[in-house]
Amino acid sequence: MYNLITAKESEQNGSSVNAMEMSSLLGQQELEGKRPPMMPSGRTLPSFRPYEYSPRSGDFVDRSFLSGIRPQEYFFHCLIDRAVKTARIGYLQRCLMKHFEGLVVNYDLTVRDSDRSVIQFQYGEDGLAVEKCTYLKEQYYPFLIDNQSIILGQDEYSRIVDICGSTKEKQPIIKTFKKIRAWRKKTRDLAEDENNLNDSIYLKISDETKIRMTPFINYSRFFDLHRLTNSLKSKDINQARSIMVHTWRNLSDDKRQQYNYSLVKFYSPVTQNYLPASNLGAITERLDDLIRNYITTHEKLDQTNMDKRTFEKMFHFKSLKPCIDPGESVEILAAQSIGEPSTQMTLN
Repeated sequence: MYNLITAKESEQNGSSVNAMEMSSLLGQQELEGKRPPMMPSGRTLPSFRPYEYSPRSGDFVDRSFLSGIRPQEYFFHCLIDRAVKTARIGYLQRCLMKHFEGLVVNYDLTVRDSDRSVIQFQYGEDGLAVEKCTYLKEQYYPFLIDNQSIILGQDEYSRIVDICGSTKEKQPIIKTFKKIRAWRKKTRDLAEDENNLNDSIYLKISDETKIRMTPFINYSRFFDLHRLTNSLKSKDINQARSIMVHTWRNLSDDKRQQYNYSLVKFYSPVTQNYLPASNLGAITERLDDLIRNYITTHEKLDQTNMDKRTFEKMFHFKSLKPCIDPGESVEILAAQSIGEPSTQMTLN
């Protein structure tokens, strides 16, 4: 270690950052100046819980190379901190393409492999092709409003309405969105933040159909296993699980009965019950929120004499364009999305 410090101090090789990563901690890993974004499932990696906001899930590495880093931290560091060389990334991309070459989007918009096993019920969990979603971003809304006469005046729009039906004809979709908004508002009113969403609030959220779960499963949902693991000297999650089970077994019958309840069944997304490619207005909740927020916060609509219904109709039409096409070989997209950006990375 002293030889490394000597090499750094003499400016022969390395820097104080390299010495810190070896002896202290790697710190926050950044992707384009920000923490790694969440996937549509609410996770940064599949091993984390949905919508977890702990430093580790945001790729903060609190260990050094001397003490060793966890698998998740190793993945983040190798991918983001440019520690994988071009040759290895090219080989990785080739391996991904060969292993995933059977993944294809089917006509029911599920992603299946060569033996018809379902990999994803919706490609990317929203059924949209990323490269076609440019004009669904909020910064392009004024441009679309200025050109709404061209967009809605095309013969293609009339043809789409004849095939998919107009938004007015999709009353079940409209009713489903209203139920989802009402449920989300009711949930926010009961719990202003995630930390207050405890046992009693879960019971008050809704009187809709509920999912039956065992008392131990309900108990484990509110047991902070990660905090207990970090508090142990061994940092062993299996030991933390044993402590959780032992604590449950030592609870009295009255305490156990408190966890014997049903959980609320969340509303399914609209795109799960209605295929976006064949139902005009079947959009994701995220896009629906963007449209509604833009209408309420911008006066651009009043200046162009464009009413709310026309604005929604235009974006429902535009949301059909990014839908993934059946027969798309998504394994190539998956491999390239990892290989191409990583190939450009250097150790600097």
